[in-house]
Order: sequence, then structure tokens, then C-alpha cells
Amino acid sequence: MDGRPVLVCTQDEDATADLVIAELNQRRVPVIRFDPGQDFPALVVLAARTGAGGWGGRLAIGQRTADLSAVRALYHRRPSTYAMGGGGQAARFAAQENRRVAVPATLITNDAVEAKAFCAEQPAIYKPLHAAAYHVAGEACRNLGRSGRTG
Repeated sequence: MDGRPVLVCTQDEDATADLVIAELNQRRVPVIRFDPGQDFPALVVLAARTGAGGWGGRLAIGQRTADLSAVRALYHRRPSTYAMGGGGQAARFAAQENRRVAVPATLITNDAVEAKAFCAEQPAIYKPLHAAAYHVAGEACRNLGRSGRTG
């Protein structure tokens, strides 16, 4: 039996996820179910890091703990919306961070050969390390503003 768990991120009342979990249980696959919108950060302890070997760290909820380097799959289906008391900018920021926790494969390089090899392995985008001003066709451009418009 493969003891690597499947993480199931969903609402408490999700009949579809219940069916998936029942099948995983029947196959004797360990499951850790939680709702990041409701359980995090109060009930979940998360210490995650990414490196050359992939994800590492741990996720614990109640008496169940997962070694993140051993997780075989993540089933992410309609978790609750993260609700932080108080509202305002801090609450909006926390909600967005909770929802977008995924970190893609990343390469920082000045080696064109490495960059081409990396881009051949998966879809890729370029993102600067610093949001400095830049020019396109002789015109100054700005980063996305708070309104989402470009200038």
C-alpha cells in the first residue's frame, strides 16, 4: 500500500468530494480534507517551502499531518471563500493570498541556454524581479495600477 496522502481542499458540505473521498478510502489511500477558506489559519498549521527537490514541509489539521514532500495529489474543489473579520485592505490582501497559494516552477538566470531549456519544459512567462519603469517603442510604461489599468 502506498501511504502517500491526497489533500482534499473543499467545503464541509461537498457531495462530489465526499464521493471522491469514499473511493479513496475504499482504495486505502490516506486523505486529509480541509477547507482553506474556513480552516486556515485558525485550525491548520502550515509550514511549506519549495526548493530543488519540490515541495517540503508539513500541513496539519487536528490529529492529521501530511509531509508535503510525500503528498501524491491535491484535489481542489470549491473551497469556501476566505473570510477575515474587519474588512478593509488587510482582509482583501489575506483573502487573495489564501486563494493563490500555488508557486509555479521558477528559474532565475542570465543564461540563454538554461532559459530556453526551462521554457521547453512547461508554459512560461517572464516576470521581472523588480517593478521598475520601462519603455516600449520609446514610450514610458507603468506597472498595473490599483484599478487594473495599464498606462
